[in-house]
Amino acid sequence: NGRISFRYTQTATPNNSADSILEMLKANSTFDLDKSMEKWVDPCNNFVFCDVHGNIGYLTRGKLPIRSKANAWLPVPGWTGAHEWKGIVPFSEMPRSHNPKQNYIVTANQKVVDDNYPHFIALDHSPEFRARRITNRLLSLENITVDDMAEIHSDRISIPAQKYVELLKTVVIHDNNTKNILNEFCAWNGAMEQDLVAPLIYNEFRSALDFSVFRYQLKGLANEALKMTGRGGPVHLAKLRALLPFMIERNDRSLLPPNTSWNRLLSQAFVQAVKTCQVKFGTNTKSWTWGSVHKTDPRHNLDSMFPDLSSLLNPPSISMGGDGETPQNTSFNVGNPYTINSTSVLRYVYDPSNWDNSAWVVPLGASGNPYSPHYSDQASFWAEIKLIPMLYNWDRLEKLAESKQIILKPNSKPKEEDLDI
Repeated sequence: NGRISFRYTQTATPNNSADSILEMLKANSTFDLDKSMEKWVDPCNNFVFCDVHGNIGYLTRGKLPIRSKANAWLPVPGWTGAHEWKGIVPFSEMPRSHNPKQNYIVTANQKVVDDNYPHFIALDHSPEFRARRITNRLLSLENITVDDMAEIHSDRISIPAQKYVELLKTVVIHDNNTKNILNEFCAWNGAMEQDLVAPLIYNEFRSALDFSVFRYQLKGLANEALKMTGRGGPVHLAKLRALLPFMIERNDRSLLPPNTSWNRLLSQAFVQAVKTCQVKFGTNTKSWTWGSVHKTDPRHNLDSMFPDLSSLLNPPSISMGGDGETPQNTSFNVGNPYTINSTSVLRYVYDPSNWDNSAWVVPLGASGNPYSPHYSDQASFWAEIKLIPMLYNWDRLEKLAESKQIILKPNSKPKEEDLDI
């Protein structure tokens, strides 16, 4: 019979986020753009920007409540007053960076502040793998071009996969067939390419290893936790599983059952992974490609209500490389370990020195109308990590426009030259 009360910055007070938009459009520099976000409420997220003067900037924008860490994990007593918000973090104290010494800014949903930051932000940060890989790519480049930046979008190297490859080189496996598969696996560079076999074995290996570790920690909840989908339990498990390769490296056995070694679990997990692949995908290892199972499955919100229209409403499924720990982010839940359920909202590269050199792409299409040819016509570009030119020049826009919309003032008439549109 208990009651739960929620408080959310977007609804706790009048939301004036829209007031920021006009100020954004009037900004002449990154510093103006930063200031324009002072009234922004929600979403509270990473905001990166640059200007034609050569400035770059980052801001955690949005209203951040001042609260205790006790609010982060579980419901807290709401009747004592001990856990009430203590106001909102002042805008001047929000995490930000302008023209940093390293001359670049990388954000891939990783934690952006260190332990010296005085305010609690959240627990839900992505592991640093994607950000570290992007940083490494940037540091390897000179005289960076738009094409160079676009290629970073397609980076499918998994840092955890590389860690596990090195760790598995030390295990002993007695079955000759499995040993041969392991030897081939250990020659892999950690690239989650859709036409490779190693990424699929790797995914099954991690699932087997996770189950071995977490079933001891979670006891009777293990089966439920490892089959969950959504953004609750799987998010917390993802953070824990990201720690495992580093715990193995330093032989931290705090999560293991008594009398169990990491080497033993690694060996057992790899053997189990091979058996699982044989059962699911047959004995021909060449057919165990990552792209054969790692696919999107986009579903329209009205699909369940109008099943007869599912072929019209649901965009086509596409095969993709990467996973949730590579710059090409194609995440999936541990409870549904192949189907892509989260990816970037869009990809883009801006060139402030020549705006017509900029490009972008979205996962499906520019139209929300299932009958439109542009409903999902960008999906193939998205899968192949291609970008589409942005159009800034008005003459090009007019020339390439498929249609035009005339917005008239009340009681006005269209111009004669517009009537043939």
